[in-house]
Amino acid sequence: MPPERLDNLSIRRKVMGETLAPLTIFLLGLFTFTTAQILIASDMGWHMNAALNMFNGRGYVDMDWSPLFKKGPIWPFMISLTYHLFGVSPWSGFWAVRIFAVLNPVLIYYFGKKLYDNKIGLAASMLTLSSYSVNYWSYRHLDAVWPFFTIISILYLYLAIEKNNYIYFIISGILLALAYLVKHVPILLIPLPFILIFFIKDYRSKENIKGASLWLFVFFFIR
Repeated sequence: MPPERLDNLSIRRKVMGETLAPLTIFLLGLFTFTTAQILIASDMGWHMNAALNMFNGRGYVDMDWSPLFKKGPIWPFMISLTYHLFGVSPWSGFWAVRIFAVLNPVLIYYFGKKLYDNKIGLAASMLTLSSYSVNYWSYRHLDAVWPFFTIISILYLYLAIEKNNYIYFIISGILLALAYLVKHVPILLIPLPFILIFFIKDYRSKENIKGASLWLFVFFFIR
């Protein structure tokens, strides 16, 4: 077979493999994260109630219509959008969570592929899909929503440090702030860019230190 045809065949196989892998992960996610046997946990019920108030035009208020400050408004706002699309019901709220639950393994695949290779990304996504705790807690304590923004934030942080790119630092800070406004767990990642810069010699530069400081400022400004 001529070299040109071999090159074209290898390119087609590569493109097909890169398309089939995320598509397969997405379809498996649809079957893994189902809503058929889900009960409404207190955390999810609280957000659904806040979303209903937003849907009815009352703003971000509690059941007694008092203003809410203890949790961010991002997730109730997203649930209120599903009420507009699918009607007011618990299953609309579960569908909002399901979207993130299904997309997270796909994100993990691309993250693993970026850091290492296709096989690592595929293995990491499959481990996520097969995790009982991920499946169980995703619907009960919103542990599918904030990781979505956190994963993308870490990916942009990695690209920012690799390329000394201030724009990527800003995007990463915004995404982490959005994750924080869903649930406060991501605040534990605040030291991450400084840890990376301190321990990895290639990352030690004035640009990255300035970028990490900008990242920190953006996060605290938004949250």
